[in-house]
Amino acid sequence: MKTYFSIHNHSEYSNCRGFKDCINKIPEMVKYAKEIGLAGLFLTDHDFLAGAKDINVIAKTAYEENFKIGIGNEIYLTDSRERGQKFYHFLLMAKDEIGFRQLSELSSIAWYKSYTERGLVRTPTLRSELEAVVSKNPGHLMASSACLAGFLSVNSLKLSQARKADNSVAEKEAYDNLVDFIVWCKDLFGEDFYIECAPNKFSGEQNEVNRMNYNIAKATNTKIVFATDSHYLRKGDRFIHKAFLQSDNKGEREVDSFYASSYMMTPQEAEDELSSSFSQEEIDEMAQNTLEIAAKVEFYDLTKKQAVLKFPVPEVTKNYEDTEISKYEVLARLNNSKDEQERYWTRTCLNKLKEEGLWNDEYLSRIETEAEVIDFVGKDFGTVLFAYFNTLSHFIDKIWEVNSIVGPSRGSACCFESNKLLGITQIDPIKNDLPYWRFLNKGSIGDVITTDIDIDLSPNSRNAFINEMKRELGEINAIAVGAYGTITTKSAVAVACKGYRSEEYPHGLDNDTSAYIASLVRQERGFLFPVKDELYGNEDKGRKPNVAFLQEVNKYNGLARIIEGVEGIIDKRTRHAAGVVISDDMVKYTPITRTPSGEITSAYSLYPLEDAGLIKYDMLVTDACAKISRCLELLQEHGYIDKNLSLREAYNQVLHPDIIDFKDERIWDKICSGKVLSLFQFNSNQGLIAIQKMQPRSLLELSASNATMRLMAEDGAEMPIDRYARFRDNIQLWYQEMREEYQLTEEDIKVLEPYYLQYYGTISLQEDAMRLLMDERIAGFSLKEANAARKVISKKKMDKIQELHDKLFEMTPNKRLATYVWDTGLKPQMGYSFSAPHTLAYSVIAVQEALLTVKYPEVFWNCAVLDIEASTVEDVEFEETSDGADFLYEDLEIEDGDEEDEDGGEEIAKKSAVIKYDKVAKSLGEVLKAGIKVVPPYINSAQKDFAPDAEKNQIYYSLKALRGVGDDQIEAIMAARPFTSFADFMGKVKIKMPSIISLIKAGSFDEIEEDREALMKKYMLTLVPPKTTLNLRNYQMLLRCGYLPEELSTSRAAFEVTRYMKQPQFKVGDSYYICDERVQNFMSANYPDIFNALTQDKNGNMIISQKTWKKQYDKSMLPAKKYIAGNLQELLTKVNYDAFQAEWQKRANGSISKWEMDSMNFYWHEHELAAVDRLRYNINLFSDLPFEPQVEKTFTTRDGKTIPLWKISKIMGTVIAKDNTKHIVTILDVDGTVVPIKLNKDYYALYNKQISEVVDGKKTVVEKSWFTTGNKIMVVGYRNGNNFMPKKYKTTLEKHRLMLITKINGEEIEYTYARKGQEEEI
Repeated sequence: MKTYFSIHNHSEYSNCRGFKDCINKIPEMVKYAKEIGLAGLFLTDHDFLAGAKDINVIAKTAYEENFKIGIGNEIYLTDSRERGQKFYHFLLMAKDEIGFRQLSELSSIAWYKSYTERGLVRTPTLRSELEAVVSKNPGHLMASSACLAGFLSVNSLKLSQARKADNSVAEKEAYDNLVDFIVWCKDLFGEDFYIECAPNKFSGEQNEVNRMNYNIAKATNTKIVFATDSHYLRKGDRFIHKAFLQSDNKGEREVDSFYASSYMMTPQEAEDELSSSFSQEEIDEMAQNTLEIAAKVEFYDLTKKQAVLKFPVPEVTKNYEDTEISKYEVLARLNNSKDEQERYWTRTCLNKLKEEGLWNDEYLSRIETEAEVIDFVGKDFGTVLFAYFNTLSHFIDKIWEVNSIVGPSRGSACCFESNKLLGITQIDPIKNDLPYWRFLNKGSIGDVITTDIDIDLSPNSRNAFINEMKRELGEINAIAVGAYGTITTKSAVAVACKGYRSEEYPHGLDNDTSAYIASLVRQERGFLFPVKDELYGNEDKGRKPNVAFLQEVNKYNGLARIIEGVEGIIDKRTRHAAGVVISDDMVKYTPITRTPSGEITSAYSLYPLEDAGLIKYDMLVTDACAKISRCLELLQEHGYIDKNLSLREAYNQVLHPDIIDFKDERIWDKICSGKVLSLFQFNSNQGLIAIQKMQPRSLLELSASNATMRLMAEDGAEMPIDRYARFRDNIQLWYQEMREEYQLTEEDIKVLEPYYLQYYGTISLQEDAMRLLMDERIAGFSLKEANAARKVISKKKMDKIQELHDKLFEMTPNKRLATYVWDTGLKPQMGYSFSAPHTLAYSVIAVQEALLTVKYPEVFWNCAVLDIEASTVEDVEFEETSDGADFLYEDLEIEDGDEEDEDGGEEIAKKSAVIKYDKVAKSLGEVLKAGIKVVPPYINSAQKDFAPDAEKNQIYYSLKALRGVGDDQIEAIMAARPFTSFADFMGKVKIKMPSIISLIKAGSFDEIEEDREALMKKYMLTLVPPKTTLNLRNYQMLLRCGYLPEELSTSRAAFEVTRYMKQPQFKVGDSYYICDERVQNFMSANYPDIFNALTQDKNGNMIISQKTWKKQYDKSMLPAKKYIAGNLQELLTKVNYDAFQAEWQKRANGSISKWEMDSMNFYWHEHELAAVDRLRYNINLFSDLPFEPQVEKTFTTRDGKTIPLWKISKIMGTVIAKDNTKHIVTILDVDGTVVPIKLNKDYYALYNKQISEVVDGKKTVVEKSWFTTGNKIMVVGYRNGNNFMPKKYKTTLEKHRLMLITKINGEEIEYTYARKGQEEEI
């Protein structure tokens, strides 16, 4: 055998069905198949066509190299969708594009009707469905019987085994099944049906099936092939693949016998593995049949030009005369176009100009230019691009209708005036000097349409909006864009540790070890370093190997190889964060699938989807939209805004950018104070520092702040925000820099002033950099060249930066200007920079939020923030129709099969939204700091959501944000109100104990019960009712608790041996106990008479009569019985007290303040640490520390650098949140200040990890993370803005940066600085 065509191959997409399966990546798979001399291959994932577009792109060039690539699908073939059945594998292979469309239709039907069973998504294809699709247009699909899990192979094995066992009944059943199946297959596929065998010389079962299948093929005149069913590429990859499978935590998973040979074999390897089942002639025959399959495969291109769906639009009546636009050639033509989309766009825009009093040459010329660009780009793609904007305008209307505001804009869309006139954006680009070309220009042509307008809406309205689209277009014609998660560096560590096996670690590495190793992975700007950079470094990026990571990984032989091998593999299906696609025939462009939660998505991810001909509409969700929507809703509820207005009308009346007075000093005073809760884009430490330093007093300055704070400086250089502030305070310093440091002339300065002066000499926006480069007096770049330069700068493309530098200096005659532009205009933006329209729109949102706090009582905005931060405002579920997939079937009669999923169960305190307790805690801290009172959730008045009271300037805590209280309980409480007492509450409402304890801790009954602690004790007594008597039935408990004296040792010994003998293996009915050697020794030493009475049963066991032993037992227990009776009251007191204390420690330990932190994540009473003597422990309040670090002294290094030593302080507080990505732990200081503490990665990992130990095979947590919510810590370091930075020097009085407070006793505390098993700080 020289070669073969590989018909059965899986890729990483096969991992997207809920179990780990394959480590093959498509490009590597094709490359390797070529290297080993195969004739080609089919991609046949487990009923998943997501990789079809990926491999089809590769197929274009592969066919030119005489390497055939086909697309297939390994389906699950059944007769029904009955639960509990076996799902038989069956291989389908497309000959051509028609065949692929049939695959797509079948897979879409299977996924549409999918259900979950036994923890896995099930996507059976019914035989009737396959018949209907294939018979409609036969001859385009080939099929094979698939692997050992196929119907044919299963029955082939049964037939063989039945014959061996001489079981005629089983033999007939298997035989009949085989005959019926083969007849069915050949009737449906004819000569395109093949029987499949597999190379695996070490599997007796596979070899048995191979011979049976070969004989069946000959008997039925069916062609036979072999297939390797590859799940990994090389034999040597087995180690990685096995670990990958073992990481799945599926105890029943077979990872050896079958998978040992499931790799892509060379022809020689396949021949060797087949030789145990077949002769050389038979092997050559099967190989030749695979080449026959290859010959039937035609190339087809799944790439299509994008076409815009023309959403129906109404005819628009003009409010202007045609003569008024006669001089605008494009508008005049489009105004009376035969195409309704062009007419609608033009007339809508022009009507709006009239309505808004903007009918002048400036605006008309701008619309003319934009119309010309849209027309040009659309024609290049062979589509009417105006329809895209009309459709998006329709979408915007729908978003408002489902009760969400729409953000003013995002990205460059607001650079088109026509977008504002259509209601897509809200910002006037002409008034704000935004260039149209930044959004779309005649150079915006390529492989895909690049309009890409992003729309911001509320997270809790996105699903409702998509439901509206589904109603208009059909359930699967408006769907989310599919997306696929890959195994990141940290996830690769977790997978490798779970799957790792060795003699010392037969069950893998524990989660604590895995989490610690993962925490050592480095990151930059939120992006994790790849495994290779961690293991080997990266010279191009200036990265050295991660020593700490290497030290840990190298403790486990082979672990590094597994981590490297699994990193980047696709292992989950999800949806794009924002993308939605619409079509009048979705399956024509993409198969569909579902997310694990059941949402229908495209099987293709974004880029393949666009390549297939669909256009993405980006519907991004932002909490800012939700907060503003919620605030407007609250203002309407409380009468501050007319309740009869729609949300859109209310927004337009109060917050539309056209009506905001951006010169209102109250707005800028509020923003500059840093006291707007959760101010959009400025609620981080970086943002607050930018506001503090840059003190913006206009929209332009706020936009500059928004952009400048993101810029970085080279080591030791001045930060851009500091440069901005310095030149703003004294602009002459900027002129001095140009004249003295860069030797610029006055003429040079005049060239730069239009770009730099408005930003106080600090260029921060992409467009300004582009304009600098395009200025004929500087470099004279074309628009295309400037845009390319922008991408190099913003993405920091290291390999292109020097090229850009050289081009700038080559094209700029004035080298002084070139140097200044490079140093101050381009270099600071490298790595990350904002575009002008994007930062302007984002800054408008911040102004809107600030306006809500100055125009109305601030309590409304703060309450809205709490609601959204807590996720207490509910989302809308996706809707599905029972006939949503009917169009797939056309006129085919196919079983409906829409059963409900029976998996899952009822949970205590189930909530409809995930509560973000850490965000709640942080926001509550800020609200309290602002002087707004937060009232506990009193049982008779608290609402489901946070509720504002403007008159009292307070917010009522949300019942839904309470820990342990779910939706059902809240509904029951609200339905049964009012309550007159706790007893009344308990009589009316039936809820679980954890919910009641949480309500008590939160103070919910304080208005109807005077003493919270007394109420808790009263309730706890119902959980642990006092015992009124004790007897020998309580002996084990009394013994365990140490209540019995040593002199009762005889009773104890008799009790223990009786418990031992009562074990099932020793108890013989109700008659005898078996006495093993241990019992015999005990009897001999303590009860000689009993020992002598032992007899032997027929099995040779020594036994004793249960009646005989009972007499001795009663006699031995008599002293204990007398002791209990004689000391009953004393024992009852001890037992009842200790039982209550044990339950109290478990459920209600700590102070009232701790209870409040446990249940609500904030303190209604004083902070737990309020009484601590801060002077004694040298502790500061964070808010008392200077905003910026204070230099205590400096020292000079050998190379002349001056290094500051900061003044060190100590703070303390309660942990309320942590961020494992940014290595930040957030504490609540004693005065209510929320303090983020930024630790270095290794230090954070050390104190964040959970420490466990395994004793007798049982894992026990020895110490939880120090950053567990509710822990109290002390930290040594310095304040930097709103962050605290842990730091100490050799001369620092306190020797440790971090301490855990273990006990609070009024003014005194006890603390530790070391983790369990650690003596010194690392």
